[in-house]
Amino acid sequence: MAPPLLLSSQALESEFVSCQLHQWIDLIFGYKQQGPEATRSLNVFYYLTYEGTINLSSITDPMLREAVEAQIRSFGQTPCQLLIEPHQPRSSAMQVVSLAHTYAHAHTD
Repeated sequence: MAPPLLLSSQALESEFVSCQLHQWIDLIFGYKQQGPEATRSLNVFYYLTYEGTINLSSITDPMLREAVEAQIRSFGQTPCQLLIEPHQPRSSAMQVVSLAHTYAHAHTD
């Protein structure tokens, strides 16, 4: 029996995961992180988790500032949004092999 770490590694490197990775990127770093697409994708988090939502230095009440900082520490923060368009899906290994085969035959005639 394979160790759990090996199984996890094999699963994460599988063809299925590779072909779905762009969807995860869209949710975490992309256009589905905020706004209507995030709502449609059920990918909305507490407002304090988003970058730029609150300016900590503008909170003058020490107790309120500590409470907000504690919430952020406990809940975490959403990564910066890097993409505003859908991320391109990765080509599957089968597509790459097919393209290479087609290219090779096209240039040998």
